[in-house]
Amino acid sequence: MSPKQMKMKPAERRNVPREALAQQPKGVLRLYTNYRCLDVVEIRDVSPFGLGLQLNAAVDNGARVQLRYAHQGVRIEVMGTIVWKKPVGLSEPKPFAAYGCWVGIFLHPGNLDANFALYRALMDGTA
Repeated sequence: MSPKQMKMKPAERRNVPREALAQQPKGVLRLYTNYRCLDVVEIRDVSPFGLGLQLNAAVDNGARVQLRYAHQGVRIEVMGTIVWKKPVGLSEPKPFAAYGCWVGIFLHPGNLDANFALYRALMDGTA
């Protein structure tokens, strides 16, 4: 085990590798939590069991979330939990002001069909 692996928190360990997207999907992905709808700025990586993405606002670790993807009449909804976050800073004029955050989301295994449908839609870049 490498030193980097030893420093990881248990919640950050992935059981399934995530894949980086070749391009951002054409559809719209939104995250809902605590009566808020947050725009997804960028999707970093994805698997049928989790995602890494940037949001336009901050969220709390442990928050339960719903992700909704829509494209050309196709709608996919999945449930998950925020397992890590990292603030995103603005470059100018306030370089230390936070603008949203990167988050890691664990997708709940209760509906694997929807999880796999979302994974396929995001990896294909379409619906």
